Order: sequence, then structure tokens, then C-alpha cells
Amino acid sequence: MISKSELACLIYLLDDNDKEVYTNVRNKLISLGTGVLQDLDIAMTRTSNQVVMERLEGVIHKINYTEFSRKFQQWCRTPERDLLDGAMLIASYQHPDLNEFWIRNKIEDIVKNIYFELSLVQPPLKSVSIFNKIFFDSYEFRASNRSDYNPRHFFINHVLSFKTGEPILLAILYLIIASKLELPIFGVSLPDQIVLAYTDKKKTLEKPQTIPTKKVQFYINPENKGAILTKKDINKFLSKDDWSTNKDFFYPCCNTMLMQTLIDQLSATYYQNKDFERADELNDLSDML
Repeated sequence: MISKSELACLIYLLDDNDKEVYTNVRNKLISLGTGVLQDLDIAMTRTSNQVVMERLEGVIHKINYTEFSRKFQQWCRTPERDLLDGAMLIASYQHPDLNEFWIRNKIEDIVKNIYFELSLVQPPLKSVSIFNKIFFDSYEFRASNRSDYNPRHFFINHVLSFKTGEPILLAILYLIIASKLELPIFGVSLPDQIVLAYTDKKKTLEKPQTIPTKKVQFYINPENKGAILTKKDINKFLSKDDWSTNKDFFYPCCNTMLMQTLIDQLSATYYQNKDFERADELNDLSDML
């Protein structure tokens, strides 16, 4: 516990020119944890000192990151490694006050609209066609420009609001909805791309290669409005870029691999924006997986 006056004194000392004093004050504030976040936020709005403002912002981020890292470790320890929980967790890295209730409601609305159209038993291709029509045409979800390098395209709250996201996050959102509809669709990790596989067997995937390729009926490209792909198309994609046609590229993958791709690509985006601190933090998260 710390008194208001002691906290105010620490905030005042953030402007100290002595590097050792600043470092000690910063570490002390960070050690106080989330209980002082509200006071630090108020201090940021009240100060006109640019140095103090920037240093407060850094302290607030570190406190939030420590809490975020703890929650991420908890997620890693869950057997199912739920995709929706994981995607919301990654969004909370940038948005600590993330409204998870709003996100879940938005997704449930999409699920209900697709379910209504799928109420009659449909063959797989027809089911995916209906899914795609509502997901990509009615809701207008689309892939962002890969050269944009904007971190917000990796956050599920942004994608649900503005309908534009990185292909990996579109794939994850597609999978979250498909799972709620009990459609046997799983992610497939290709080099530099995630596609989806419609299988004739539905089960929880604890590790890659649980479902053999002979169980995959066709593939779906979420980056191209759910275009249907065959194994021949996958082979063509791999050969075009001189990738070996490793059989692992055709297997459904686990949620861990999807989340690792999301984190690695987000880290690379921060790196492109020269935000090396956040890039390194995300690399540390990736190592936890």
C-alpha cells in the first residue's frame, strides 16, 4: 500500500534528470501494479510536462503488460486454448479496457444470422457458400492490405467494428463462428498464409495431424472471401513459391499454431513501425507457446 502523497512524490520524481533516480522511481511505480493505474491515468491528464507524460505512459504500459502476461500464461495452461479467449487477450494488449461482453455479443449476432440460414441440413459446399455470403457479403468482412502494417488489424474488437483485418485474424474469426455452428472447419498453416479445411470429421484438435488429409473435403481461403480450394490448388501455391509439398502443409493445425502466427505477425508489424519494445514483448509471448 502507498499513500496518495507518496504516490504524488514518485510521479513528481519521474522528471528527475538523474538516470538512476528515474530508474528506481519507475521500477517502484511498476511494482505497485494495477492498483495505481487510475491515479497514473489522472496524473497524465493533469501534467503539461512532456517528459513526465511520456514516462507515465511507459510505466502504465509496463503495469498493463505485466498483468497481460500473467493472463496469457493462464491461457497457455488451459487445455483447449480457446481461440476467442486468445484473440480477445491479444486485443487487450493494445486495449487493456477491452469490452469482452460487446465482442461476444457481436459474434453471437453473426452466429445467429448464419444459423438461421443453415437451419436446414445442407451439404458442405452449400453450407460454406451460405456462411461466406453472410460473413463476407452481408457483414462485409475483408482482408486488410498486407503492406499497411497497422497493428489494429490484428485486434478482434477493431475487426468487428470496421470489418477489416489481417488474414490471420479473419481466419480466426471465421473459425470461432464455425465452431459455434458446429461446422467441422479447422485452420491449416501454409507458409505465409492461413487457409481453412472443411473435414468430414469433427473433433477437438489437441495437436496437428489429428485429422488425416483424406478426411479433408476441401479448403477455404478467408483472404479471398472464402474461395474454395482443392488440394491441387494448395500444391500449386506451394510449388509457385518453391516450397516443398510437405504433407504437414495439408493437415489441420491446432489453436496454438494459429495464435502463434497471430502473435508473430503482430510483432513483425510493430517492428515495421519501429516500435521495438512492443515487438520484443510479443516475441516473449510467442516463446511461451
